[in-house]
Amino acid sequence: MIMDRSLLKDYMRLNVKKAWECTKHLINTVEKYNGVITILWHNNMCIDGENLRYYEKVLEYCAEKNAWITSGEEIYNWWTSKIEPGN
Repeated sequence: MIMDRSLLKDYMRLNVKKAWECTKHLINTVEKYNGVITILWHNNMCIDGENLRYYEKVLEYCAEKNAWITSGEEIYNWWTSKIEPGN
């Protein structure tokens, strides 16, 4: 999971450049193992200027890797459609 407040504010307190390096490493590791990554950006986090460009960069990087960028609801619907009735 990549969370805005963990990287930038409350815990790690990284600058945007260091946060991007950490994020890129996480995305690449998840891709290597065919995993799932969750990006959590709080709606009360200041999304402008440098923070907005960072968020856009994260989404663009994932899109370049042909990641399935979706909602939790869509994942649930996909997953439950794979389960056979009665199992």
